[in-house]
Amino acid sequence: DKKKMNRLIKSHLVAGRLDANALIKMIKDADGPVSLTTLSGEVLQVSKKGKKILLTDPQGKQSTIVSPDIEQSNGLIHIIDKVLSL
Repeated sequence: DKKKMNRLIKSHLVAGRLDANALIKMIKDADGPVSLTTLSGEVLQVSKKGKKILLTDPQGKQSTIVSPDIEQSNGLIHIIDKVLSL
């Protein structure tokens, strides 16, 4: 289903260029988790546990960034260990 696939992809995308250092700074400045709105309108909570950056979707499913800051022709990506919910 193309519509569901498009929504799934957009729920993993955030506008802007946020490298791992920018995410860590945002968390530090907020003294805790920060919210980022995806292109699908979902809100992801971004937090830090030890040296790991965690993403939590609205249903509470967590994913960890395992390979940050990978340059691509269309932007910067972070590889995560789990697909987040729709």
